[in-house]
Amino acid sequence: THLEEAEGEEPGRGRIDGLGMDRLLNFARMQDWLNDADLSMSDAKRLFKSLTLDDGSAYLSAFLEALGQISDHSRDKDVILHYESAKALHMLSDLTDAKVPASPREEVCDT
Repeated sequence: THLEEAEGEEPGRGRIDGLGMDRLLNFARMQDWLNDADLSMSDAKRLFKSLTLDDGSAYLSAFLEALGQISDHSRDKDVILHYESAKALHMLSDLTDAKVPASPREEVCDT
């Protein structure tokens, strides 16, 4: 049984919150992985924050996949910037999808 199934999630869809991330980052094996990828705890927290959903959790599989990409690309931290940029674009998209009141000029043009 996968951890996700035990928590009622589909495999690959298990999520982790900030407290869980802090615990994960304190495991010696995770610290070794971060060191191998030349990442600091701050880098890992930035990555986690860039992957968070509206409820403050992130998919554990997405976090581990991104760490793997960084490790595979000879210590390339551009992956963090990619996820931060994607999140910023998503937030902007949400803002533009929100209903904005018509400007006075639009009301004049419509009459």
